[in-house]
Amino acid sequence: MQDVWNTVPAWSFPYISSRLAPMPTAAPFIDQVYAQQVVGLSGYSFLDDTFYFEFGGYWPLGSNTQRALGIDPTGQSPISVIAPYWRVAAEPIWGKNAWEIGIFGLGSKVVPMGMIGAGTDSFTDIGIDSQYQYLGDPHTVTARIAWVHENHNTSASQTLGFADNSNDQLRSLNLNPALGGLR
Repeated sequence: MQDVWNTVPAWSFPYISSRLAPMPTAAPFIDQVYAQQVVGLSGYSFLDDTFYFEFGGYWPLGSNTQRALGIDPTGQSPISVIAPYWRVAAEPIWGKNAWEIGIFGLGSKVVPMGMIGAGTDSFTDIGIDSQYQYLGDPHTVTARIAWVHENHNTSASQTLGFADNSNDQLRSLNLNPALGGLR
């Protein structure tokens, strides 16, 4: 997943994590849930140096491909068919300042634990993001924020005994300030 402004959760802080440090157990699908398990293709257009439009799709890597890449696919819940991704943003620029505001989304149908007979679960992520950037000399400032709302329909997982609820929601907020070149 690409992101021109690095505000979508897959590209936001923390960039790496420790296996020793506690991390939240719940995360929206768009937040690296399927990192290294899918492949995608997307196209974008940047009109008038202000308006950004992107649409694409992601589908699962086969088990043999994952094994060849050093990933153990055991116990995965693969995406069924294609998971569409979209993004729309505007970025006005004035002087040394730039401000982006946008919306994005990802829709995923998932086969719980690869058990096809129960049907699929669905996850829909909708997000709002913004970034302000000042690129001066010698100072630079970047501030990013992203909010994601995810709707879950886990009726297939509930049928299999993997989930207590057939419908649920998850919300995520990520703030990421960065300062550079300060003396």
